[in-house]
Amino acid sequence: MRKLTLKLCLWFVVCLVGALPTGCTTAEPEQTVAVIPEQTIAVFNIDWSDAPLDVVTRVKLDSYMYGRFASAGFKIAPYYTVGGRVDDRRRLSQDGCDDLPCRSAIGKELAAQKLLLSRLIQIGGSCWLLSQIYDIKTETMEKVAEATGSCTEEGIAASIDRVIAAFKGEVDSTSVASRVETKQVPDRGSRVINVSIWLDGELAGETPIAIPENSSGIYQLVLKSPDFVSTEGELVIPDAQHALFQGELVGNWGQIHVTSDPPGAAVRLDDRTVKNKTTPCVLERVKPGLHTVGFELDGYTLRDDEVIVEQGETASVSIKLYPEHGHLAITSSYTDGVKCEGDLRIDGKLVGKTPWAGFVTAVVPHIIEVQCPDGKARREVFVRVNWSEEEEVVVKVMPKSVGSCLDGWCLIPAGRFKMGSPLSEEGREEDEGPVHSVRIKRPFYMKQVQVTQGEWVAVKDGSDGSIPDDFGPCGENCPADSVSWFEAVAYANVLSEKEGYETCYTMSGCRDLAPGVLPDLLDCVITFKGVGCKGYRLPTEAEWEYAARAGDTGPIYGEPEEIAWYSDNSSLEIHPVAQKAPNAWGLYDMFGNVGEWVQDKYHDSYHRAPTDGSAWESPEGIFRGTRGGSWYCSANDVRAADRKHAEPDHQFEGIGFRLVRSVR
Repeated sequence: MRKLTLKLCLWFVVCLVGALPTGCTTAEPEQTVAVIPEQTIAVFNIDWSDAPLDVVTRVKLDSYMYGRFASAGFKIAPYYTVGGRVDDRRRLSQDGCDDLPCRSAIGKELAAQKLLLSRLIQIGGSCWLLSQIYDIKTETMEKVAEATGSCTEEGIAASIDRVIAAFKGEVDSTSVASRVETKQVPDRGSRVINVSIWLDGELAGETPIAIPENSSGIYQLVLKSPDFVSTEGELVIPDAQHALFQGELVGNWGQIHVTSDPPGAAVRLDDRTVKNKTTPCVLERVKPGLHTVGFELDGYTLRDDEVIVEQGETASVSIKLYPEHGHLAITSSYTDGVKCEGDLRIDGKLVGKTPWAGFVTAVVPHIIEVQCPDGKARREVFVRVNWSEEEEVVVKVMPKSVGSCLDGWCLIPAGRFKMGSPLSEEGREEDEGPVHSVRIKRPFYMKQVQVTQGEWVAVKDGSDGSIPDDFGPCGENCPADSVSWFEAVAYANVLSEKEGYETCYTMSGCRDLAPGVLPDLLDCVITFKGVGCKGYRLPTEAEWEYAARAGDTGPIYGEPEEIAWYSDNSSLEIHPVAQKAPNAWGLYDMFGNVGEWVQDKYHDSYHRAPTDGSAWESPEGIFRGTRGGSWYCSANDVRAADRKHAEPDHQFEGIGFRLVRSVR
């Protein structure tokens, strides 16, 4: 640990009269030494740190001191040149230019032989002005003058006048009481250090102070501060002279380097928690002596160790934390209750196959992943200390044949179809053409029904979102209605994460987008990973129409009354899912009830549209496509080729969504 020091300069300005212990007499005129005016003096601004005056007053008094010195016949370096050099130094260094070496360097640059250094200290209702003329060549204080007066602008100006008179030899500057001043320097904790001054065993006070008049002689001086080692020395005051004592305080503390395995433990020092410190860390400003360091980490036993700290040294404490355990038993089964044996990973590490039992760290959460032959599942579990937990992991099974649906998912085969509508189709709009051939290159799973309100709430509760307030009284088995496109893709990502799949959307600038939380459309950028992504996603427009047709080439696969909720039969309200007949591939409500978001950006025709089933994301645009129509649409709008569009950040009544997932 580097040595921490605080340098203190003590100025004793004394009135001395032979052997008299008290009192004050005026010195003989011939004893006064005046500064030679021919030598150039660099006048620095007054140090105002101990006198709370406003900036305007300080600037006026600094200018006044410079002008008074110049008019008194002293040869002065240009005032604004001195100030400019100080400002330059401050811009280049955080320490500014408050120390003597820096100011001496400025004096030399300006061809000055001497420096005028002044400081104003407020003591009660009075202000004490201490001015010193420093000889750069001999590195000594040549002359010290002081004056005390009121802290008003006029009172300080009068003190400046008396100091200048003293330097010219017109008055005796020693005819005042003795004073002691130390420069108070904030330590690394930004706490101001107050140093006690002891003279011959008696407390004189804390700096800055005025002390009673003292005779010339030798005094035993002691500097004391709670956080530093006391410093002793002799203060020699010659007859009719000022005394300078330079002392150094060495920090009375050490520090402790603290580590733990594993890291991240909260740290206690002598039974008190250290705020904002976790291992590994360094505890600074620790008093020398014996200390107890404690460690606390969720899921691990509490531990502590003792360490001896020496002044100015770094002690080390390193400790091994031992986990607290609980017993965990895991079995797995499919949704139909049939047991399955699968690879088991706990927190990403393969630990064996289900059924499995063993000990795991208690209190902290664990991620369990099971991969059975026909599916996988993922969940989070907690185990209590010295407790046995049993977990049944239910694995979702996906269908294996076209037309079959399992656990609410239907297998959609690869294939070709004609996308769009011919000119002769009733209700046709211009954006439905031209009819073009599309090849769906890979099979995919499509959700058998639209995402329901119950499913929305279950996934939303795992995110930071809120439920849209337009669901109405229909119930949890009704479609999630009034959902924006942004919310739909956020839902897909959250569900993918929850079940341990790859997320299909990357998001930037979306400010914690989640189901129920709308982003700023101008800031939120969402990038789709493509139809090869293995997680949940929205269908492309081509995938949606291909699945809706289910091999049928007509406008709709049945009579609207039998397969869809639309304006003629819905009573202009939403209905529970799966109440109408499904299509040939087992999908319900592909038409009516609520419209469904698709991945693609909306284009007003199919010119230059993709023919491979991928999403049409360019050129840049605002609107996203919706398909299928809703409960308030006419029969002409519940057709396989019908296309709608909406702004992706809006929650439009009658728009929901269903998800797809690529076959692995």
